[in-house]
Amino acid sequence: MTTNDLPYNERVLDTRIPEHHVDGLEYGRHVSTPRWTGYYVRPAGSPLPMMVARMDPTVDDPDLTDLEEEMGMLATDAERVAAAYCGDGQRFNHPLSGEPIDDYCAARAVRTQVSADHRQRFVFEDGSAIVIDDGGWDIEGNEPFSWQG
Repeated sequence: MTTNDLPYNERVLDTRIPEHHVDGLEYGRHVSTPRWTGYYVRPAGSPLPMMVARMDPTVDDPDLTDLEEEMGMLATDAERVAAAYCGDGQRFNHPLSGEPIDDYCAARAVRTQVSADHRQRFVFEDGSAIVIDDGGWDIEGNEPFSWQG
């Protein structure tokens, strides 16, 4: 019996990884479908979100530069903003430039909204969003003005 524990609509990388662990790659949880298995991965130390890579017995030494490039292209605009702020929902200033996250988002958003409880929602061209309030910020969850988690 095979399981399918991969969440619906999860992005799966084209880049394949070997069946053994690779130095320089950070591993998350194992996933499987009826046809293949893999892991959530990202290059070690990368601010990119983890994405699913399929294991392939014919791959021995993956090119981590190609993997990181593909992940960067697949990441949403909101995930790239979060990565720029180290994924830390309590960090309101860019770690290098000091730019406030609301200014950073406003410069990149196609639409900005404010809720009745004063949460700011910055929607980007790809439809992803960052939601900010006085206590922190996060990538938008399943509902407008909610946090992912």
